[in-house]
Amino acid sequence: MSNSWQATVLTLFPEMFPGPLGISLLGKALEKNLWRLDVRDIREHVDIVDIFRRSEYLPQIVEDAIAIGADVVWAQLGIINRAAAQRAQQAGLGVVMDRCMAIEHRRLMRMVESVLY
Repeated sequence: MSNSWQATVLTLFPEMFPGPLGISLLGKALEKNLWRLDVRDIREHVDIVDIFRRSEYLPQIVEDAIAIGADVVWAQLGIINRAAAQRAQQAGLGVVMDRCMAIEHRRLMRMVESVLY
């Protein structure tokens, strides 16, 4: 994850930033991390569950995403699990697999710029 993305995530969601406890990231010590939380205790609305875990973990992550009422599950490059995708779609979640959010963001911004300028 790039420093700018880390800074954004750490600023907006310090209690949910994944990483080892006790380390300092961008000058801030991590006191908790998502792996030590029960994701079903998340009370804020979750727009996107961005997944960087191997494909075999997707079914449980999708179930957790459904349980917390997330809108979308997004699996990064190289991460595909068709059964998990089908389950998420059946539950009404949007699904993106095998795509990098940063790459897609840049691609879409180039498209917008080409239309505007």
